[in-house]
Amino acid sequence: MKVKETIIDPEVGYRVLKTERGSIDLMGGARVWHVKTHLTFQPRIRPLVDVEGSRTWVDPVVGARGIVNVSPRVFLDAKFDVGGFGINSDFTGQVLGAAGFQLKPRIALLGGYRYLRVDYVKDNFIFKTSLNGPTIGAKFNF
Repeated sequence: MKVKETIIDPEVGYRVLKTERGSIDLMGGARVWHVKTHLTFQPRIRPLVDVEGSRTWVDPVVGARGIVNVSPRVFLDAKFDVGGFGINSDFTGQVLGAAGFQLKPRIALLGGYRYLRVDYVKDNFIFKTSLNGPTIGAKFNF
């Protein structure tokens, strides 16, 4: 079995609280999924089965992000969101916790841990899974 997936999370936010110690943002956007699966059963008792399918869909998401400034360049970042709402996926959600380092005023590097879940069932294509593990990334503020 092989599964290849691409996930893109474009979002916008509105800062509802800002202090020297940190901030809280309300977020909204979309989670774009592209999933390709390939399943092969080798012939033993039954004949060879070789099935492949792919699907692309977009889920709306809403959530919040909180940032705590540890020092002028080091910060902690926590985020959660939920979505899907039956529009495409029945549910999608994620929780992310990370530590960041501000390289420049608008650019930071982050490392942390992410848990992401999706329940998608449409037209005989089923993708119900959760992904979790370490994550690294960059943050760009405009």
